Amino acid sequence: MIEPMKTESQLNECMDWKLEDIEHSIINSCVTMANSILEIGKGLKAINDGKKYAERGFESFKEYMEDATAHKYPFSYSQARKHIRIFERYGNRLAELNCTKIEVLDILRDIPEEDLEELNESGALEAMTKKEAEEYKAKLAAANEQISMLEAERDKAVENAEGMAESLKQEMELSARLKEEIEEANNRTIDVAVAEPSEERIAEIRAEISAEIEKKLTTAANEHEKAVAALENDKKQSEKKLKELEAAHKKELDDLSASLGADKAAADERIKELEAKLQSTAKPADAELIEFKFYFAETQENLKKFIGALKKVSDPDKREKFRTAALTFVKAIASDLEKESGGSAQ
Repeated sequence: MIEPMKTESQLNECMDWKLEDIEHSIINSCVTMANSILEIGKGLKAINDGKKYAERGFESFKEYMEDATAHKYPFSYSQARKHIRIFERYGNRLAELNCTKIEVLDILRDIPEEDLEELNESGALEAMTKKEAEEYKAKLAAANEQISMLEAERDKAVENAEGMAESLKQEMELSARLKEEIEEANNRTIDVAVAEPSEERIAEIRAEISAEIEKKLTTAANEHEKAVAALENDKKQSEKKLKELEAAHKKELDDLSASLGADKAAADERIKELEAKLQSTAKPADAELIEFKFYFAETQENLKKFIGALKKVSDPDKREKFRTAALTFVKAIASDLEKESGGSAQ
């Protein structure tokens, strides 16, 4: 703490100065203060940007500033960031500003240059508090926004006015052209002569129309004849193809019937051989049962073979015809069995 007597002595010394000397001293002190702020910001920016804090084992500038044992600066990390921002914004111009309030300068760093100059020249910057700086910046932002809106409305109004002027100009030019055309039409005599066609020309026109109609009718008749011939040819080809298919199907059906007949003849021959063997057996009481079992087994086996062969036929129409022929054969056997059963009953 400065002793009262020493302060009074310094004041008395200053009281003996001329006004010009006092003003010069004040100006020099302001410059010294501004240079001090500038140097502080420059040094802190060098530590941050150059990562000088790593020399003491810190990983970030913030960690370096927040560690009380790392330095002896009389300000915090947030205040250090303000010093850096002021150095970046104002630089060597700081000595020209009538303000050494770090808080105020940091708040006003983003305002337009012309507004900053106005504050500085009027002396308001030097007397401004932090709260007043915040209020001024907010009002300035609102005013700039309002100005932007007004400028946008003005530009739109100018654009609309230019459009209306252009439209009016076009309408006036159109009106002038119409007026000229009307005047020209009123001053011009129009003679209209309508010539009726002669009898010869009428006859020529009728002949031309008749020839065109005759040509179209001939073309249509030719096209019709071509279409009829094409249809007749398609019909003949279809009938020929149908006959070929019917012949092929008949041959396949005959082959199947012949095959079934051959199988039946072979089965009958086999049955006769077995009957001969059964008649010569030593056990006549069992001969009929053995004979029946053999015939039944043979019949089942043949039917299985027939069904398996029928399933292999890929053409559905052919398969249906074969199936019909087989059913006819089986029904004939069944009919024989029913007749045999009726004869036995009598």
